[in-house]
Amino acid sequence: MLTRFLFTLFMMASVPVFAQFEEETEVVGEDDLGDVSDEFQEAFFDALSQKAIRNYDKAVVLLKQCEKLEPRLASVHFELGKNYLLLKKYDQAETSLLEALDLSSDRDEWILDTLYEVYLEKRDYRKSLEVLEQLVTINSNYREYLPQLYFNLQEYDNALDVIQSLDDALGTDANRTRLKQRIYNFKKRDENATVSYTTGDADEKQLLEKLSKNPKSERAYIELIYLYSQKNNKNAAFATAKQFESKFPNNGLAHMALYKHYLDAGEYDNALKSMNVVFQTDDVDDQSKFKVFNDFLAYSTTNQRAASDLDRVISMYSVKDPSVIYTRLADFYLERKEPAKALTYYERGLADNPNSYKLITSYGLLLIDAMEYQKAADTSVRALDVYPSQPLVYLIAGVSNNKLQNWDDAILYLESGIDYVLDDTQMTRDFLIQLVAAHTGAGNTRDASKFQQQLDKLN
Repeated sequence: MLTRFLFTLFMMASVPVFAQFEEETEVVGEDDLGDVSDEFQEAFFDALSQKAIRNYDKAVVLLKQCEKLEPRLASVHFELGKNYLLLKKYDQAETSLLEALDLSSDRDEWILDTLYEVYLEKRDYRKSLEVLEQLVTINSNYREYLPQLYFNLQEYDNALDVIQSLDDALGTDANRTRLKQRIYNFKKRDENATVSYTTGDADEKQLLEKLSKNPKSERAYIELIYLYSQKNNKNAAFATAKQFESKFPNNGLAHMALYKHYLDAGEYDNALKSMNVVFQTDDVDDQSKFKVFNDFLAYSTTNQRAASDLDRVISMYSVKDPSVIYTRLADFYLERKEPAKALTYYERGLADNPNSYKLITSYGLLLIDAMEYQKAADTSVRALDVYPSQPLVYLIAGVSNNKLQNWDDAILYLESGIDYVLDDTQMTRDFLIQLVAAHTGAGNTRDASKFQQQLDKLN
């Protein structure tokens, strides 16, 4: 049975990939061990039992006894390697598995498979690749794991080549498509990685020849669009994107190139159609979708029709956490000095994600600026159930209650919150100013004087 791996991608090129493996249920029979003593058999099968109940340390002890009795039996070293892997003792696991490989020929796939896991856990992607390439010659199903390793090693062209061959042979796959998009993004951002595609007519000729031989080469279209974009040849980039779209009408990567051209050309309806494809597809990652949304926001500042269509565009945007969009909209309107609209979007964001610290604090501070003190007080007090040690939440509660002349409540929140302030002089000053005001309002002249002295010393 093949061990299956679940790969997790992160936002940076050097982010590691971890392997998860299923507990093996393979049973070793007496015939597999050959002619061995009863003492060996008892220790070996006891070790398998200990491993089954996750007592890996005990299994290793028993297997070391077996090793003394039969030092050249591959099954012993293989089992030792698996137990060391489960104990996260990767160096010992590697040594045992290499020894098992030297002693075995008929179970190489399973030994190599486990050694592959070890190198993945050690994040030694070069050795992982060397083992995986051996596994591919034994079982072609392992090719599915090659693109991710090439990605981790920043061998983007190799990764794209394998993805293309897998897509041609097996059809497209959502995971491969997402990885492909990440690779294109990295190649676009990394000047060194894109030099070979952005310099000279020979590269353009090479890509055009590739398209003539294979008109359905998605990779060639994308790299040709990037090449023309780097050369600032907008017309050629657009024409290539249109060809790309004609071959793949619902491919989000094609529409990533088209929407901006349509916006710049004032072809608003076409821009919306392309944006809708981008927002709805799995071909485009969340970061790129967010860029498209930001471009539309910027466009809406000079186009009244776009500004009136904002809710329509939001409804197009397929995102796991809609509060991210509402936060961006609120920040956008704050930048434009339209606080009433910003408050509306903060409220919509909080309705979707009521425990977002960013939303709570931004909304609370803006409510104070808007002199909506009761709302600010209610919001901050509710938030303390979720963030009982965040000083900014206490400060918002203190300020809003001071403005409402709820002096005792203000004192309670401010004196509780100031204890959580660490090495932040400005926030400490803000708390002391509010404490002086609260105690003065409550008629506590001695306490007001005490906090005023602290404030004077700080100043």
